[in-house]
Amino acid sequence: GGEEVVVTAMFADLRGFSQAAASLSPQGLIQLLNEYFSPLTDLILAQGGTLDKYVADSLMAFWGAPLPQPDHARRACQTALALQELIARLARERHSQGLPSLGLRLGLHSGPAVAGNVGSHDRFNYTILGDTVNVASRLEGANRVFGTDTILSDATRIRAGSGFLVRELDTVQVHGRLQALTIFELLPDNPETPPTVWLSLFKAGRLAYLKGDWPLACRCFEEVLHHKPQDGPALLYLERCREFQATPPPPGWNGTTLLDGK
Repeated sequence: GGEEVVVTAMFADLRGFSQAAASLSPQGLIQLLNEYFSPLTDLILAQGGTLDKYVADSLMAFWGAPLPQPDHARRACQTALALQELIARLARERHSQGLPSLGLRLGLHSGPAVAGNVGSHDRFNYTILGDTVNVASRLEGANRVFGTDTILSDATRIRAGSGFLVRELDTVQVHGRLQALTIFELLPDNPETPPTVWLSLFKAGRLAYLKGDWPLACRCFEEVLHHKPQDGPALLYLERCREFQATPPPPGWNGTTLLDGK
């Protein structure tokens, strides 16, 4: 059977795994996955998350089921920050040993889902299904487009409450979904670069971009890159603005981005 619940779903993918796997033996491959998945799983469980499944170099988890958690979105965001901190620590340790390290892409979305046992008569597992799960998966993949590590939906941001540092990235329409949604980057608690200046510049660039003021937007994003070199979202918007300067968007353009990939 199944029941409708309100949850926060998280998809996590180990960035750089395919490249690392090319030079590893089967035993080394399993060891690498275990070295990453073991502490990642421990953190998820410590925050009251439910681990759904591992799929190759990815995992899925959720909060809010099987037991209700009124603060499921907050728990998920706190876990996301802790996971990225862990990944950074593992990278430093492995680098000091001359070993390859991996990154982590995370996607989070909150909303209704159907929770229950799914499978055959002989084998099944407890999981969640529905649009909320699909969107979380798409947002994990959207990190590849924006050059970010953690993307969450506006629904998750609102439910998580105050105390989190976020950057509004875009309004997107994900594959298989007609309704657009606003997405945010979840930033670490103690970023190496003070965020006040470049976050304000990025916001100003986004406003200019949505108004079609490409020269002003370009200047704003170039300034962001001066304060935060190689910033993925700023690089993406700078490229978009330059393309629109050469070829303006069609009439009726509202700034929504179609994400047609996973």
